[in-house]
Amino acid sequence: MEPADTALSLKAGISYSDEVSGRLTCAGTVLRLQGHRARLQFNIRYSITADAGKLEAGLEEYCGRGGYKWELIRNSAPNYFPKDRKEVGLLTDLFNEITGCTAEPYVMGGGTYARKLPNAFGYGIGSMPEREGDMAGVLFRKGHGGAHEPDEGLDLEKLLSAAKIYTMAMLALNECDFNGEEA
Repeated sequence: MEPADTALSLKAGISYSDEVSGRLTCAGTVLRLQGHRARLQFNIRYSITADAGKLEAGLEEYCGRGGYKWELIRNSAPNYFPKDRKEVGLLTDLFNEITGCTAEPYVMGGGTYARKLPNAFGYGIGSMPEREGDMAGVLFRKGHGGAHEPDEGLDLEKLLSAAKIYTMAMLALNECDFNGEEA
C-alpha cells in the first residue's frame, strides 16, 4: 500500500523523485475554517532537481478539476551541498572523530535556516549517538519530547556534547576558504 503522501502526489500529478534527495512528500498539515470556507495547508518537500513551477501548475490544475483553488503561500526551495564538497567532508570527519561514529553525509527532507544563507548547509545533532542512560525515552510519554512534538526536549548532556562539536566545527571552518582553497 502506498503511503498517503505518495498517493496524493500521484493523484495531483506532482509525484517526483531523484537519486540525491529521494521522493517528494506532500502532507496536509493545517485545516482551518475561515468564514464559510475550509482551507487546507500543505507541506510539500520536493526534490532538489524538481521544477517548482511545474509542481505548482500541476497543483493548480488538480485543485481546479475538483472546484478548489490552489494558493502558494511560501516556497522555500530545497538547499543542497554535494557530499564531495570539502566543507561537508571536514565537518563529517570532525563529527566522527569526536563521537567515535562512522556517519556519512546525507540529504534530509526537512527545512533548515541554512537555505537563507549563501554557502550554508544544515549541520546538527540529529545523528548524535544515543547515550546509555539517556532520559528522553523515560521522561516523555509516546508522542512527546521528540523534535516538533509537544513538550519537545533534549538531553542536556547531548546538547553539551553538541556544543563541543559546534565549537570545534567553527574553528575548523575558520581555517577553510569556501572559494576552494584552504587558508
